[in-house]
Amino acid sequence: MAILSYMPLRLQNLTALAFGIHLFMREEARAISTMSLSAGEVKNRSELAFDIPPHVAKMLIEYRDRIAPKVIGHRPERLFVNVDGTPKCQETVAWLITRCLESGPVSCSHHTSFAISARKSCSMLSPAASKPSGNCWATEA
Repeated sequence: MAILSYMPLRLQNLTALAFGIHLFMREEARAISTMSLSAGEVKNRSELAFDIPPHVAKMLIEYRDRIAPKVIGHRPERLFVNVDGTPKCQETVAWLITRCLESGPVSCSHHTSFAISARKSCSMLSPAASKPSGNCWATEA
């Protein structure tokens, strides 16, 4: 959620973020960590680049170097991974963000808010409730 508070991203781009490809983390004192997406990865075909705020960079480094390896056994390549190290799918990331938003007030970009709202609307319209199963969505019968 911290990423979305500072860097407006579409859910598809957020889900695909990878360390060393999109996220460039620097641990040195006063170093600037960055996030970038090439024009080919962005809907409007305009390259995106952001400096990651130091406190967000610190959380990402902690996750990549210490938290995730304790769970999956190695440093993750992608930001959003399952316990077996495979990438989470877009629907699961949306569900996780929705759960976080439901637990209290947070700020995120309008693109991500729209995607989450669309998922909520579809779930409310359908008689079968959608929920994440494994690394993607399943519909209860």
